[in-house]
Amino acid sequence: MKKDRNQKQYIFVCQGKDCLKNGARQLQRDIEKLLKQRKRCQLIKTRCMDRCKDGPSLVIDDVWYGKVTDSDLDEVLNKKAAK
Repeated sequence: MKKDRNQKQYIFVCQGKDCLKNGARQLQRDIEKLLKQRKRCQLIKTRCMDRCKDGPSLVIDDVWYGKVTDSDLDEVLNKKAAK
């Protein structure tokens, strides 16, 4: 199955208690700033994704990212997120 170039890409950010304690709220804000230029990406805040030890967690294209930091964002988004 091919991905339609006009199809939105969804980035899921866990907002569970442990992820929030580990910086998920700030991570969400940083992602929102980076995505302003990427019209085909949409950030979705989720409840706990059951990966508490790996928080804060992201999911992009069915790939899990754990213990994501601000310094990881550019690499992860440029690698996975549509431009």
